[in-house]
Amino acid sequence: MIATSHSPDLLDRHDFELSQLRAVRSTGGETRIGPLDAAGALAMREQLYTPGEPLRTDQLLPKATQ
Repeated sequence: MIATSHSPDLLDRHDFELSQLRAVRSTGGETRIGPLDAAGALAMREQLYTPGEPLRTDQLLPKATQ
């Protein structure tokens, strides 16, 4: 199942696995969807934040593409 949300409250949980999360960013008319960037992945692995917290501050970003 795929669920999307703009609500950080729905993501305020520590039981998400990195493999379950994708970040979405729209820039200049281009939409990128992918796994979390290195900083976001580290924060989730270390349980420093729930996924909702960086979403609130616009810091939930997809990994950069080469």
